[in-house]
Amino acid sequence: MTGLTPNFEYVRSVVKNAAGISLDKGKDYLIENRLAPVASKHGFDSIPDLVQEMMDEGEGGTIERIVIDALTINETSFFRDQAVFDHLEQTVLPQIIKKNAGTKRLKIWSAACSTGQEIYSTAILLKERFPRLKDWHIGLHATDISDRVLEQARSGTYSEFELNRGISPALKEKYFNKVSEFDWQICEEIRQSVSFSRHNLVGAWNGLGMYDVILLRNVLIYFELPEKQLILSHARKHINEGGHLFLGASETTFNIDSNWVSEGTTSASFQVKGKEVRNIGI
Repeated sequence: MTGLTPNFEYVRSVVKNAAGISLDKGKDYLIENRLAPVASKHGFDSIPDLVQEMMDEGEGGTIERIVIDALTINETSFFRDQAVFDHLEQTVLPQIIKKNAGTKRLKIWSAACSTGQEIYSTAILLKERFPRLKDWHIGLHATDISDRVLEQARSGTYSEFELNRGISPALKEKYFNKVSEFDWQICEEIRQSVSFSRHNLVGAWNGLGMYDVILLRNVLIYFELPEKQLILSHARKHINEGGHLFLGASETTFNIDSNWVSEGTTSASFQVKGKEVRNIGI
């Protein structure tokens, strides 16, 4: 350690209070590894100096936001967990399309979207498999607490490595353009079909609207029970009748929020009790 340990509890409390993210007491190494380059980039001689500046600025300061951004876990890939996208294609979207045939509207939200691969995968799925939606009003929205990952998501630019994690050669050829020796950018049509904004899951949920599908995958695992309950409670208020909530494969609403019921699939999909629920499998 380089003098970080006395500051650990403060950093931990800030991240917990501001973002709801719990950093275990054994994660000193994570803080040090994530904050060392941040301190250097912003002209601080050490991590303790960075933390002191955060203390001096107080709640909501610039350094606090930078620190939270650095400590946010941002693991994602294109078409991550193919079973989810199969379930969307084969069951969920056909159900919603039938239900919404009168309004011709479909809204999907990717929460904690990281660098955007999930929502772009969804946009590609709609383009590839549902051409009959071309005259529908499709709303694809994605949010994250990290300004850094949102910047990349909006640009839609990915390295060869990032692209090869889930994108087939055929889709790569069809939807991506090479912009440098190692980077590719998703085509403008797909990029323009998605809107991105900053959102804190444990903050206010104002202005988010209603959705037919909410993708909240692999994020609840970073929160403790009260924050999980808060997030699931908010999600219930923003999902349309017959809408679907997707969690990560290891996540559940069981013993957290009894207002949700599992669809009985391997894709961790749920609906609100009292709304159109079917026990289906993949």
